[in-house]
Amino acid sequence: MKKNIDIKDFELLNKSTKNIINDILDSTKKRISREKSTNTIRAYSADLDHFTTWCTEKGVNSVPVDDEIFAIYLTSLAISGYKTSTIYRKMSAISHAHIVNGFKRPKTVSIRKIILGIEDVYGNEEVIKTPVPVDLLKVMLSKVQLKLKGTRDKAILLIGFSGALRRSELVAINVEDISFNDKGIEVIIRKSNNNQNKSCEKLVIHYGNCIDTCPARAVQDLITLSGIKSGPLFRCNYRIGSNRLNDRAVTLMLKRYVKAAGFDEKLFSSQSLRSGFIITATKAGYNDQSIMVRSRYNTSVMIRKYTALAEALHETEVKNIGL
Repeated sequence: MKKNIDIKDFELLNKSTKNIINDILDSTKKRISREKSTNTIRAYSADLDHFTTWCTEKGVNSVPVDDEIFAIYLTSLAISGYKTSTIYRKMSAISHAHIVNGFKRPKTVSIRKIILGIEDVYGNEEVIKTPVPVDLLKVMLSKVQLKLKGTRDKAILLIGFSGALRRSELVAINVEDISFNDKGIEVIIRKSNNNQNKSCEKLVIHYGNCIDTCPARAVQDLITLSGIKSGPLFRCNYRIGSNRLNDRAVTLMLKRYVKAAGFDEKLFSSQSLRSGFIITATKAGYNDQSIMVRSRYNTSVMIRKYTALAEALHETEVKNIGL
């Protein structure tokens, strides 16, 4: 990290530079919304707002930003306690804002030196929530009360796990996206972080060996019990309206069943279903490429991070992992 960069000296830099023009910021957000997933849009928007506010307070320009100013901003984030993964994301959001507005991104060589310095001083530990392996999932399912809400929760847990789904993908599923056949169900995935501006993906989930833990039957039970014919599959209330369940509600629901199973819910998130499937599949002997296809990851980096947490694993096909 450059020792000659001091946040206290910031007031001396670019005093005459104009603040970012609001319509540039708005334009950036609109372009991002066409290219990124909902969660990425939220994160990038918040990152741009944070950066713009910071620049405004300092009386400097944000887009385009001076390399040294950008370095000071990133350093200030590290000093404030931001994780390096978050700093990288903010760096990506700001670089993207430059590109879509026709500016060159800040010089990556000097900026990445700053990031490396931040990692040396503050560390680069990424928090990965505890996975839900198949054995824990079964305990959680035993806590479900099979009324309408419980039937919904059971379907979310089983589909989220067996499909290695992100919470944004889960809540986006409509009844029309589900089709049944003699092998199980096919689910159309309309929203995926790694499939922006592309055709929908189709996920096949086979019938499980056990009726009580079969994902396909759980979805069938939910549709039958609720009587819904179209619209969101997972709803806040099936009797009144058709309000789609949001991703935060999925996380809170999972934490509730984790706690009921006797575990510390703070260690888990909705990501835990996805990572739980991945470590189970690894234990079953499936290679990274097979798991990447199932989980819709473009690289094996996260798969290896997940599997490093677990003793290892079970299998990608539901009928072979004990469900």
